Amino acid sequence: MAETEEEEVPDQLLFLEELYVSRCKDTQEEPTREEFFRFSSKLKNKVFGQSMILRSIHIGSAAANTIAKFSRNRTDLRKIDVYCNSLKDQGLGILAHFIQLNKGIQTLNIGCNDISDKSANHMANMILSNHLLSLQLGITEKAVHANTITPATLSILVDAIIKSTNFQTLGVSGCDFTMHPESTFQPVESILIKLLSQSSSLKFLSANNIDSEKKKLADVRPILSTDFITNGLGYNSTLIRLDLSSNYLNASPKPEYQFGVAFADYLLNPTKKKNSNEQGDYPHLFYIDLSDNCFMPEVAFKFAKFIEQTKYLGYLDLSDNVVGDDGAEAIAHALEINQTIVELHLRNCQITTKGGVALVNALYKNEVLATLNLSQNKLGDETALALATVLSSNKTISSLNLSTAMITDKGGRAIAEASILCPSLISLEMCNNFFLEQTGTVFETIFKENRHILKINVSGTQINHFSFNALNEICARNNETLKRKKKQPARNTYLQMQYASAELKRKNEILEELIKENTNKKDKIKTIEEKTISILDAESNETSTLHKQIVEKEQNLEFEKTEFASKNETIEAQLMELREKEKKLKADLDENKKATEKVRNQIGEAKQKLETIQQKNTEKKQKMKEEVDFLEEEVKKLEEMIKTGEIDKLEELPDFIVFSEGKMEKKVVKKKTTSSGKIPNVNSQTSVGSEASKSSEKKKSKKRDSTASPPKKKKSVSSKDGDDASEASKSSKKSKK
Repeated sequence: MAETEEEEVPDQLLFLEELYVSRCKDTQEEPTREEFFRFSSKLKNKVFGQSMILRSIHIGSAAANTIAKFSRNRTDLRKIDVYCNSLKDQGLGILAHFIQLNKGIQTLNIGCNDISDKSANHMANMILSNHLLSLQLGITEKAVHANTITPATLSILVDAIIKSTNFQTLGVSGCDFTMHPESTFQPVESILIKLLSQSSSLKFLSANNIDSEKKKLADVRPILSTDFITNGLGYNSTLIRLDLSSNYLNASPKPEYQFGVAFADYLLNPTKKKNSNEQGDYPHLFYIDLSDNCFMPEVAFKFAKFIEQTKYLGYLDLSDNVVGDDGAEAIAHALEINQTIVELHLRNCQITTKGGVALVNALYKNEVLATLNLSQNKLGDETALALATVLSSNKTISSLNLSTAMITDKGGRAIAEASILCPSLISLEMCNNFFLEQTGTVFETIFKENRHILKINVSGTQINHFSFNALNEICARNNETLKRKKKQPARNTYLQMQYASAELKRKNEILEELIKENTNKKDKIKTIEEKTISILDAESNETSTLHKQIVEKEQNLEFEKTEFASKNETIEAQLMELREKEKKLKADLDENKKATEKVRNQIGEAKQKLETIQQKNTEKKQKMKEEVDFLEEEVKKLEEMIKTGEIDKLEELPDFIVFSEGKMEKKVVKKKTTSSGKIPNVNSQTSVGSEASKSSEKKKSKKRDSTASPPKKKKSVSSKDGDDASEASKSSKKSKK
């Protein structure tokens, strides 16, 4: 295994030589042996192992080609740091191709390399390779060749981060997004909101000092508003570290731009929205840097409440904001309760002695805080004396920064003496205070007895350089002692332990919650198993009963089957008989149909005959009616003649009137006259008239009887009447003539 590792690591001297030559090509310098020795001695401990640190050595695209050539097959390489060089877009393209091939590289720092939007796709492809975890594009310290990326590039990177499942850290600090038109302000905020709301793996976001125009546009709107919190952080459950310092976020008086209060309210009452966190409540923000954002004391009060409640916060920086003594006292009270914050920075927060003493006294009860920065505040000797008293009992504080705190010799001497009693204190900064020259000698004497202090800074005072050098020698001595004991610097180790402790507490709480969930799930599983067993038992019982029922039904079906077979035979025999009967019935039906058809034909013929007879009868009836009408008219005439006596003047009766035995006959005869040739007397006339009327009535009755009588009789009567009528008509014609 060791042999393979040695083969994979390139020859150090050859790599450094080619790197130096390519660097000379980039800078257009002549290579010299002396310069190569200086170059190689500076880098020999920084380019091999898991990290390759090539910061501020003026390398460009040629050097990038050399790095790619020698590091392509290195499996141990995890980090590449080329901060503050001049790779430009061409050199970054070479590195991007190499990093996509080398799956072991996880961290890349390319800040301050004069990179533009042309490299956006190269950076996105590195992120999408899914093994790169961290990308730093911004400014982390004073440097030249700042990258000039715009919101368009940031949007491309955010889309790639959202698609990636492993990417964790993005640094865009110092990237000036406000050098572009004002319309890009909102897109920058919306891009960051999209990143927080949709990324499932992002843990660290550094976006400090991304607004160079903050002084000009502070009264209009900051680069981030409260929407960043409600629509961005409100949807995020993975972020651990957030740096938004130096953005003047609270400069505007408008409520929608009161970023600090809204941020603290969100921390106090986090609202779960889109993403659900399976590991408990969120946010899990461990590191928060909101320094230099024009916050007022109400923000400090809000954060004090959050410090009391938080279970995860380990680093808080509110420097360069207005905290004041009241805000400092509120934070001090919270520190007495809090057991998670490791570092607290309150530099230049307008804190005086009152607030300083409150913060220092909080260290009596706080057993976690390792770093406290109260520099650039008007603390005075009273705060220094209170701190000296606390140091004698505190066992956790490791770094104190009291620079520019208006401390005099009295306060400085008290702190120096108390530092001996606090073995955890390894870094003490008290520069720019009111220390006289003789105080340097006092410090030399006191710190000689201190065997654990590793850093003392009293620059900017009246202490001469001799005392200053003596204090540095004391720190060097203590460092050498630690090296001989093969121990790492206590401050770094202790900080790591504190961070690890806070993280361990968080993970323990998460583990407890998971254990509770697991036990609950086990209980649910048991209940489900019991229900399953009961259901299976019930199903088995039901199955047995169903089986019995099935057997019984099968037996019944067999019996019914045999019975059905016998019934089927009888039914078939009956069916045969019915078929024979059906044939007979069909034959009879055919005969009946023929007979019926014959009868129908006869009926049709009879109907036709009847219709002809009826037609003839109607014609005869019409003729008879005409004759009867004629006779009735004649009778009426006779009656009128009788009444008027005109009948006596007639020589003879009409030819259709005949008297025979008191009845009228239908023969035409001449009427007898008297000897005198006159018509008979009145009585005879009346009798004749009555006889005539009687004959007419008889004819009418005969007519009525003929209509009511059957057709045969009617026919005979009508024929006779017709003959009589014809004879009567003939006689009437003769008489007229």
